[in-house]
Amino acid sequence: MKDKIMKRIKEYVIATKNLAPESTICVACGKPTATLCPYCFTNYVFILLKCMDAHREILREFLQFFNYDFDHTGYTKDAEKLGVI
Repeated sequence: MKDKIMKRIKEYVIATKNLAPESTICVACGKPTATLCPYCFTNYVFILLKCMDAHREILREFLQFFNYDFDHTGYTKDAEKLGVI
């Protein structure tokens, strides 16, 4: 599972850099970032983990350490529905 996740993450980062090599505009906050918005990246990884049927504990720990949904209006709502947080 780890290799699959790492492969998908690398593909995501490469695709993002190809779209806007100088900077990326965050779809959540609208601010230009150096390479990749932490919110968007965390959202992508959370969805990836869900699609790979990661255990609820893995999802919970991931969000515990990497949750950038400070307003609880995005992927945190999905996590609450799943009973992860």
